[in-house]
Amino acid sequence: MQTGAEGAHPEAYIDYLVHFHADRDWFECHEILEEYWKKNPDDPRGRTWVALIQTAVALYHHRRGNAAGALKMVSAALRNANDRDLASLGIDDAVFRHRLQERRAELDFEVKRPFRDLDIPLADPELLKRCLRRCEELGLVWGRPSDLNDDFLCNKHMRRDRREVVENRLRAYERRRGAAGEPPRTHSMKQAERGTSSMSKLLEEIISYNRAFVEQKQYEPYLTSKFPDRKFVILTCMDTRLIELLPASMNIRNGDVKMIKSAGAVVSSAFGGIMRSIIVAVYELGAEEVFVIGHHDCGMSAMNPQRMREKFMERGVQPETLEILENSGLDIQRWLRGFDDVNESVRSSVRLIRNHPLMPKLPVHGLVIDPKTGKLDIVDAGYPIRVEA
Repeated sequence: MQTGAEGAHPEAYIDYLVHFHADRDWFECHEILEEYWKKNPDDPRGRTWVALIQTAVALYHHRRGNAAGALKMVSAALRNANDRDLASLGIDDAVFRHRLQERRAELDFEVKRPFRDLDIPLADPELLKRCLRRCEELGLVWGRPSDLNDDFLCNKHMRRDRREVVENRLRAYERRRGAAGEPPRTHSMKQAERGTSSMSKLLEEIISYNRAFVEQKQYEPYLTSKFPDRKFVILTCMDTRLIELLPASMNIRNGDVKMIKSAGAVVSSAFGGIMRSIIVAVYELGAEEVFVIGHHDCGMSAMNPQRMREKFMERGVQPETLEILENSGLDIQRWLRGFDDVNESVRSSVRLIRNHPLMPKLPVHGLVIDPKTGKLDIVDAGYPIRVEA
């Protein structure tokens, strides 16, 4: 293939290279080149396109701190890359492979190293000129380092508006049905699938995204076992602010711990589902320490049982139903009651776990996290520690 001629390389490849080296938007690199690869299934360089996609995904994971995911993607890229194909794409195949091998060795090394960018070595001067012209058109600077403080850039898979992506995948799904000889969905079928509420639409979007997630093997960076590598279990709150903040603030990766969530991180019953989950984590899954982590500004601290009863009835629960439950022995007021002091609530749950008749002697810790900064404060340590509490 002639590499020096203008237009010899697809526009998607030029866009990929520009995003890769100018704004370091590796998520966009993945999206652009994956779309090209899917639209050109007969391209003999298919596996090498996949290798370039995986290289971008590896750097995206590495920059976010997901070293395990990055390692798997770099290793996959090395397996898929074909040296002759790389050369046809204007890449110095030997240098590129060496850089990937270096990055794989760094990721496989137990001592964490600061993230650094990786460039694709271009051996074709005309290709580089074309990329530089595209940068000039877009107002970008080739070779600019990653902005590690750019939250949107580093977490684009969570921050972007996915509606257009979902719609495109739904249309692709319809095309695959047609190619497989399946009849197109009728309007009534679509209505039945969608329902009439936004919740039905949400389910459709999630399932559509999930189909693509599985087909593209995006699950590979998350492969692990059911046993926690760091041998501890966390009970924390279901608050949305903690979904990514809490693991990040504790340097927890996929596969490290067992995670249990409840409203307020409260163990309300010695023999309820939360306590049972902790016991299973200890006896069946190898957890050797327990962390109870509440948080400031918790919704449970503002729980008003009377107001909750009113909401029950607003949503169709009959007063007679509440009366029957109370006559059956359920103290709804107590069941719905929150707490006034998160520190004391955490201490109470720690005491219940620590003194449970079925729990072995092991460390149980109580902490409170700031849902804005991620700062952890110890309220009850299961053993003496050297750092300031």
